[in-house]
Amino acid sequence: MIRLKLAGKMDDCDTPSETSDHQNVSPKSVTDFSEREVLPMDQSIVVYVSAGSEEEALTIARTLVGERLAACVNLFSKIRSIYRWEGKVCDEPECYLIIKTRRDLFHAVRESVRRLHSYEVPEIIALPIVDGIESYLEWIHKETKEA
Repeated sequence: MIRLKLAGKMDDCDTPSETSDHQNVSPKSVTDFSEREVLPMDQSIVVYVSAGSEEEALTIARTLVGERLAACVNLFSKIRSIYRWEGKVCDEPECYLIIKTRRDLFHAVRESVRRLHSYEVPEIIALPIVDGIESYLEWIHKETKEA
């Protein structure tokens, strides 16, 4: 194993000799971000939000896209969530939103969702998009407003 410093954080990675998948990747190409161009994938994120009803999920999705805080929102209208709340195990139907946006818009997305959401503690979590089709990632950037 080798330790790589990525975005100020140490990360464990297999050395090229341990796996054939990495044989064409030099440590310099993996770790030298100082001269690398910032690409849309460096700025794009997905935000996961669960909602108590389809109507609430639709309101959130339409607001985020309408205000250009998100390029796209996928809505899954029938999921089942099992979670612990106030000392009890709950089993409830929910809707799930996958929001495609930019990292610099996350705070505005979070505040918009909190304003529209019925839950006391809504799930609003962001994950980076580490790779994807460049034209799609550029589309996310183009269809969202500048922060």
